[in-house]
Amino acid sequence: MRTIYYLFLLILSSSLSVFSQGDTLGKSFIDLYFNQKNFSKTYELLDPSITNQVTVDFLSKSEQQISQGLGKLNSILEINQESGNYYYYLAFEKMKLDLVISVTPKNTITGFVLKPHKTFSTATTLGQEYTVNSHGFTLKGTLLQPTESKKKLVVFCHGSGPNDRDEKIGEYQFFKTLAEKMYQEGISSYRFDKRTFTYPESFNDSSTIDDEVCNDILSIVDHFKSNVTYKNYELIVVGHSLGGYLIPRIASKTTNIDKLAILAGSARTLETLLEEQFIYLNSIDTNNVPIAQLKAIQQQITYLHSSEFSLNSPKEQLPMNLSAAYWNSLKSYQPTELIQTMQLPIFVAQGERDYQVTMTDFTAWKTALSSNKRSKCISYPKLNHLFVKGKGKATPKEYFEKGEIDKKFIKDLTEFILN
Repeated sequence: MRTIYYLFLLILSSSLSVFSQGDTLGKSFIDLYFNQKNFSKTYELLDPSITNQVTVDFLSKSEQQISQGLGKLNSILEINQESGNYYYYLAFEKMKLDLVISVTPKNTITGFVLKPHKTFSTATTLGQEYTVNSHGFTLKGTLLQPTESKKKLVVFCHGSGPNDRDEKIGEYQFFKTLAEKMYQEGISSYRFDKRTFTYPESFNDSSTIDDEVCNDILSIVDHFKSNVTYKNYELIVVGHSLGGYLIPRIASKTTNIDKLAILAGSARTLETLLEEQFIYLNSIDTNNVPIAQLKAIQQQITYLHSSEFSLNSPKEQLPMNLSAAYWNSLKSYQPTELIQTMQLPIFVAQGERDYQVTMTDFTAWKTALSSNKRSKCISYPKLNHLFVKGKGKATPKEYFEKGEIDKKFIKDLTEFILN
């Protein structure tokens, strides 16, 4: 679960400017912020419209958090422009991400945010652009509709962080790969840019897990079930990582879902997973997660579970700097208890090398579904969180090494959907 992206969510607004001007300003920002660590000078590049929200101290603290999570900045791999926003593809020690900077005609910065890398290409992609309205937001996505349809429609539900429609993680486009493989088997699908990807400003201190994920999935499900073309299709929600964790919550709120698939989804609380991940990363390389950072997250988790926690608790005292409203929305959620009330066909897949979600979670799902004769739980010994084969202990670096999503895993998922 890529919670690191939340560390750098700021307002991103559209503006028009000349590319060369924004390009130069963006490079100056990157140099001052990441290399020189001159936060006073960085602050001077910001537009007055956001300086009441962003302080010099905030810039300093956020850079420290990014450096702890991603390591030092090595290089700018490429620069792209779209709708007045400048995409700087940055290579950090531990991860490659886009820094998206929005520039005004006055050559000031009105927003900046780290996002999964967006590929700018003229190459043809399967499917058509398709939008769905959800709670005042326009969700942009890709609809794949095979000519010879098996009347199955998959809706993809992302992991944590502001994911794009393809769920691009490192060198992999997890949802795009699955969708296009399913398309070859006559399965329709819809994948969309997550609300926090398209509208990062919408994720604020009042936002809950439902605002981030569940409400939009439910809107999409209802949209297609009320569409004359798809009303008689079997609708399957496929959730990965955080999306898998939330599958029972989503399914409990509608009767329009026919099948469920949980791919590397946690069966335990989000904070439990966070602590496990921090401990694991610290154990394989203390540079990944210094002991001070591990102790800090453990202290925040202790506070979250204490009687002192309330809706007024400052987010600085809570895990991953997420608000009290967000954590409170997960307080009473018990996915394994909820899933026992469902008799839908349910598929659970888990890579045994996955360090982000582990076999402990898989066992919990399997136990909870033991009385559901329509469920299928499969684990894959050599696969990681993205269902890619590897050897030894899994590390974040392997997400940035080109590989292939396992064919047997895709075959098993596809057969579950078709049968």
